Amino acid sequence: MKVNSTESWNDFITEDLTELRLDCASDLRSLPALPQNLMRLVIENGPCLERLPSLPGTLVELVVQNCPRLKSLPALPGKLIHLELYNNPALINLPSLPNALIRLVLFECCGLTGLPALSSSLQRLLVCNCPDLKLLPALPKTLKVLMLEKCAGLKRLPELPQMLNELQLYGCSGLTNLPALPITLIDLHIDCGPCLQSLPALPVDLDRLWVVNCPGLKWLPAMPKNLASLKVENCPGLKKLPALPKKLAGLYVYFCSGLATLPTLPKKLTQIVVHGCSGLADLPTLPNTLTDLFVCDCCGLLSLPELPLALKGLQVFNVPAMKELPSLPNSLRIVRLEDCPYTSLPALPDGLTDLQVGKCSSLTSLPTLPSTLRNLMIYESQGLTKRELQLGLLSIVLC
Repeated sequence: MKVNSTESWNDFITEDLTELRLDCASDLRSLPALPQNLMRLVIENGPCLERLPSLPGTLVELVVQNCPRLKSLPALPGKLIHLELYNNPALINLPSLPNALIRLVLFECCGLTGLPALSSSLQRLLVCNCPDLKLLPALPKTLKVLMLEKCAGLKRLPELPQMLNELQLYGCSGLTNLPALPITLIDLHIDCGPCLQSLPALPVDLDRLWVVNCPGLKWLPAMPKNLASLKVENCPGLKKLPALPKKLAGLYVYFCSGLATLPTLPKKLTQIVVHGCSGLADLPTLPNTLTDLFVCDCCGLLSLPELPLALKGLQVFNVPAMKELPSLPNSLRIVRLEDCPYTSLPALPDGLTDLQVGKCSSLTSLPTLPSTLRNLMIYESQGLTKRELQLGLLSIVLC
């Protein structure tokens, strides 16, 4: 409901109300007393709201967002389990947190410089765009998910609890190192800027690892044997990757100009993305299990290895040194080529359904098009302009 005045409040609010969502009027500075049986309360869009009334003891969920003049919260009830605060920049501190609290979300609360002691029951802590936050309190043993984003004031993290499953760090540019990682961790995202020089040992059961925007990293630790997905992006200081684990299914490498080679690829790998890696001259042998290969902006790449028989998708964009493609396996369903210097293409697979050719100005003809083709896109390829193609009984004129 939208609250304009105490009168409008009294028209709608009853004491037996358990859930309440308030969209506050622009000139409202405070709220009347809340119903005493309230369990869920959402307060939003209060540009003049400066204070909240006492919260009922029955409350289990509180969400406050877009209240730029709100400087503090009242005492939090002991039953509260969810607290979410979004875009309340005047908040400079929080009241004591109840022991029942299991989820705490703080987004764009720019005035916070610290947090109170965390609940002994807390399982999820998400903090985003709190640049003045200097230090985190001790993390409870129950914590399973920790996400920190754009908290540039943090210089270090406390000891990580041994039940933690997911750690996500985005834009925390003040961090120079990380504490030891718990053995329970299965998902690790690190995007920490130039100050981070190294990573700690990785837990054996880690399933997904993303390392992004860490130009200070010179090497990565040994990869855990159960890792299924590895993404490395914008880490130009890396000269090589460690040996890849046998269970790896996805490898995604973006803008790592220092890499001259990739390690041997595991036999269970199904997806590879290599984008913006100007130092690569070739790729290692591709595993037979590979279904998708994407190569883009690799100006030093001279050729592709033999393509595996399971490959279904091939995308090659902007590879000026690669003069030709290898033979295309019959398994391919999608081929997309852009800004490539090819003068001809190999025979197209019989089962191909999607063909895209763009900005390939040296290409003057296409092979026979398979009857299975459903989508054909050709653009900015002057050598093919005004030429006729035959697709079954359908004649296509490029112009």
